[in-house]
Amino acid sequence: MARRVTSVGLLVLVAGLALGGCSSSNREAGNLGTRVCIENKSSFSATVGFTKRDTGRGEGSLAAGSWACGEGTFFMGNDVEGTIALASPLSEIKVTASNPWTGAPEARLYIGGRWCVGGSMNEGQESVWDDGVLRYTVQRIADGQWKEFTVTLAQSEQPNASGLPKQCTGLAPTREHI
Repeated sequence: MARRVTSVGLLVLVAGLALGGCSSSNREAGNLGTRVCIENKSSFSATVGFTKRDTGRGEGSLAAGSWACGEGTFFMGNDVEGTIALASPLSEIKVTASNPWTGAPEARLYIGGRWCVGGSMNEGQESVWDDGVLRYTVQRIADGQWKEFTVTLAQSEQPNASGLPKQCTGLAPTREHI
């Protein structure tokens, strides 16, 4: 019985040291929360709301040139969740961001229910989806008090003649920001 208690105690000690080592890594997994700022550089009007966050600024109507930001730190799941609603073209984009215990921090945009833009990113990386009406860019910027991301809505660089957005068919690749 004493040998079993000693073995269990040793296992708990090793597990505690292993988990403690994870939180002291350079990327500060789980120690820093996540911040997402959405900038509207398009001529379209948008409405932004954060449904999961600790703090938020600029929520509501987002005119051209305006920003909205949400910051959060949660033990499990996403640190920040929100929506970007566009009246024309009618659509709702879901925004998620987190700093998981394993892997790189991530931010994603779901358009039409599909994961179209973003993913796990290192500082300086970005992901882009151009639907022929709007160009959506998710970029991981330098960390400060948070793991930092920007989401930019801009006019399409490849406009559709019909004026209607193309359907997102999958994940846009992450590429280095130049």
